[in-house]
Amino acid sequence: MIPLKVTFRFGSPVMTDSEHPIHLDALIASSAVVEAEIGGETDPWAVADDLSDYLDKAVHENGWVWKASALRFEPETEAMDGLFVAFNMVRRSD
Repeated sequence: MIPLKVTFRFGSPVMTDSEHPIHLDALIASSAVVEAEIGGETDPWAVADDLSDYLDKAVHENGWVWKASALRFEPETEAMDGLFVAFNMVRRSD
C-alpha cells in the first residue's frame, strides 16, 4: 500500500468539533464533480458515483462503503490567553 497525502483548502469556515465528521470520500467526490464541471461534462454529478480510481470498497452490513477516514483537524496555532477564542455553535430548527 502506498501512502497518500491529500492537501486541500476549504472555501469557507468549517465546523471542526461536530458530531457529523467530514469524510475523505466526500471531499474526493466534491473535487471530482468540480473537475468534471470544469471539463465540460454533461452530468458532472455522475462522476462522483464511482470513486474506485481513488478509494477501495469495504463490506458493510448494508452493502459496501468507501474505505475513507474521517478528517482530523489540527490547528496551525494554539489559542492565546486573553484573546477571543472562536468555537462552534449550532442552532437546530425544524
